[in-house]
Amino acid sequence: MKEFDMEQENKESLEKSCECSVELKKELKDKEQLLNAIFQVTNVGICVTDESGSFTIVNDAYCKIYGYTREELVGNHFTKIISEENCEDARKAHDKFFNEGFEMGREWSVITKDGRVLNVYSSAALLKQEDGKKYKVTTINDITEFKETHNKLNLVAYALSSANDGIIFTTANPSEILYINEAMVKITGFTLEELEKQPGGFLKTGPEDHSFYADMWAKIEKEGFWQGEIRGRKKNKEEYVAELNLNRITDSDGETTNYVAILNEITEKKKVEKRIQYLATYSSITNLPNRQHFEGTLSKAIKKHENPHGKLATVMVDLDRFKNVNDNYSFAMGNKLLRAVAYRIRNTLKDIATVAYLGEDHFGILLDQVLGMNSVCNVTQKIKQALSEPFIFDNVHISITASIGVSFYRRESKGSEDLISHAEKAIAEAKRLGGDCMQVYTIEMNRKLTRRSQLENDLKTAIKNHELFLVYQPQIELQKEQIIGVEALIRWKHPTLGMVPPDEFIAIAEETGSILPIGQWVIKTAAEQAKKWETMKLPIKKVAVNLSSVQLKHDHICKVIKEILEEVDIKPDSLEIELTESTMMEDIKKSIDIFNSLKQMGLKIAVDDFGTGYSSLSYLRKIPINKLKIDRSFIMDLGSDFEGSVITKTIIHMAKNLGFKVIAEGTETKEQIQYLRENGCDEAQGYYYSKPLLPAELEKFVLSKR
Repeated sequence: MKEFDMEQENKESLEKSCECSVELKKELKDKEQLLNAIFQVTNVGICVTDESGSFTIVNDAYCKIYGYTREELVGNHFTKIISEENCEDARKAHDKFFNEGFEMGREWSVITKDGRVLNVYSSAALLKQEDGKKYKVTTINDITEFKETHNKLNLVAYALSSANDGIIFTTANPSEILYINEAMVKITGFTLEELEKQPGGFLKTGPEDHSFYADMWAKIEKEGFWQGEIRGRKKNKEEYVAELNLNRITDSDGETTNYVAILNEITEKKKVEKRIQYLATYSSITNLPNRQHFEGTLSKAIKKHENPHGKLATVMVDLDRFKNVNDNYSFAMGNKLLRAVAYRIRNTLKDIATVAYLGEDHFGILLDQVLGMNSVCNVTQKIKQALSEPFIFDNVHISITASIGVSFYRRESKGSEDLISHAEKAIAEAKRLGGDCMQVYTIEMNRKLTRRSQLENDLKTAIKNHELFLVYQPQIELQKEQIIGVEALIRWKHPTLGMVPPDEFIAIAEETGSILPIGQWVIKTAAEQAKKWETMKLPIKKVAVNLSSVQLKHDHICKVIKEILEEVDIKPDSLEIELTESTMMEDIKKSIDIFNSLKQMGLKIAVDDFGTGYSSLSYLRKIPINKLKIDRSFIMDLGSDFEGSVITKTIIHMAKNLGFKVIAEGTETKEQIQYLRENGCDEAQGYYYSKPLLPAELEKFVLSKR
C-alpha cells in the first residue's frame, strides 16, 4: 500500500512536472516570439557576428539601413558594409572586442549596397553561450541626417560667431537674452551677463527718448519687424550708431516665441558722411560755410520775409592783389592768410551777420535785418577796420586791403542768385576804381557792366568782322611846318553800339588779353599802310604805333615785329614804336632789353605821355629812345598856367641835352604852337593842324600841304 502511494505520488509529480515543462516551453516560446518581434520592428539596426566576423543574425532595420536583404548579409563578413579605407581599423576593433569583451561606442563611415556613404553610430555587447561560443551583438544608428543637421548648425553657429554684425536672440521677453555673438560684444563692450543687467534691455542703452521706442515696438507688434537707425552707448560710455533689423518670431499659433536683432554698427560711416556733408557745405580752408551753404541760407532768408525788399543785403568782400601773396610766398601762406581773414571777419560780425567763404579770395556776408544804408556802411567799415592791421605769419608781415560790393534785395530781384550776382558786379566796379573801396550795386552800374561784358565778348571777333580800323593823325615839324609822320590810332565801329571810344575798349582788351592779337593787327596794318604811302611817294617818313604794357610783357614781341617788317617788306625806320612812360617803368630792365632789340632792328622809339610817370634820368640815359612826347595835360594851359609852362620848357631842354627829339601832343591853339616853337620843341600833333584822318583823307591833307 505504501509502495502504491509512493508510485502514485511520483506519477502525480511527474505529471505536474510535465505540465510545468509545457507551460515553461510555452512561456519561453512566447518570450522568444516577443523578443524576435522587438528585434525585427525596432528602428535600431542590430546584427550578431561570430568571432570570424560573419553575420549570423541581422534585423530588418539593419538590412534597411544598408540596403541588403537578410540573405545577402547572413554568412558574409561584416566588412562588406565597411568603406575600404576603414576596413583594417574595423577588423582590428572586431578582434580586440573578442579579446577584451569591451568596445566604446563610435562613429563609422559605411557603404550601402547602392554605394552611398553613411555615417553610423555603433555600440556592441559580448554574448557568451553555454557551449563557450562568443558573439558580438552590435546596434547601429544611422546618424547621417543628424550629422548633416549638426554640420549645418555648426556652420550657422560659425557664421553667427564670425559675423561682423551684432546678433542677439531673446525670448518672448526682449529683456531675456538667450545669445549674443562676438560682434555684439565687440560693438558694445558688454558681455551677455552685462547686457542682461542693462535697464530696459539691450536696446535702451542710448539717448533715444521713450516715444522712439514706443513707436518701434508698436510697428514690430503690427508688422513683425522694425528697421532703422538707433543710437546706443557702449560700456566705455561712447555713443555708437547702428542700423538695426529687429524681427519677431512666432509659432504656428501666431504667438511670439523669440526676437532676433541684427546690428550693423555705422558709427565710422556716419562720421565719414558727416565729414562729407561738412566738406560739401563748409570750406576746409577757412571753416566757414561755402558758396553752396551761403546760397541756401540766403534763399531761406528771402522766403522768411513776406516782403524782403530793402530788408536783406549781401556784402561781398574780395581781397585786393591776393594773387601776389601766393606768387611771392606760397599757396600755404595764402591759405593761412585766408584763415586769418575769415577769423577776423567772423569775430567782428558774429552777432550781426552770416559770414561765408565763397572760394578763391571771396567772402560773402548776409545781413538779414537791414535798417538802411547806414547800417550796411557800419558793417563794411567794421570789415575794413578788421583788415587794417597787418597779418603776421612766421615773422612775415602781410598787409591786405579789400574791394567790397553791396547789393540790396529789390522787388525785381529773382532770388539769391541776383543778390550774389549784383554784389559781384559791385565788386567788379570797386576793382575797376582801383580797389580798397566799397561800391553799391545800382541799375546804372549794371548797365555799364552789361555793356562792358558785351564789348569784352565782341572784341574777340572784331578783327575777323572788320570792325576795327586805323586813323592817322599828322605829326608836324614846327620850324618848317611840314608833315614828317603820322600816329596810327585804332577805332572800333561796333555793329549795334556804333563808335566805341578807344579809352573804353583798349582797357578791356588789355585786361582780357585781347590786346595781343589786336596789337599785332595794328602793327601789321600800319606797316602795310606805310608801305602803300612809300609806293605813292608821299612825304610821310614814319608811322608811329603804340605798344601796351601787355604787349611789352610778351616774350615774342620783337620777333612779331620783325616778322611783320619782313612780310610787308618795309624799312624798319618807317615805323616808330611808342610806349607810355608808366608802361616803360613797370619793368625797366625788360624795357631796356626790348628797346635795345628794337633799336638794333632799326626801329625808332618814342616815350609817350612823358611827364606823367616817374622815370629816372639815370634810366633815360640808358634807354635807346629817339623821342619824348610831352603829355597833353602840360600843353593845354601853356602860357596861362605857369607850372605847366615851366614843366614843358624843362622837358624840352632836358630832352635836348640828352639828344632826344621832342614832340608835343594835344596842341589846339596858335599860342601853344608859338610857345613850343620858341622853346625849341621839334614837332607837334593835335587838332590845331588836323584831327585823326582816314588814309584817303590823310592823303588829301598831305597833297594840300605841298
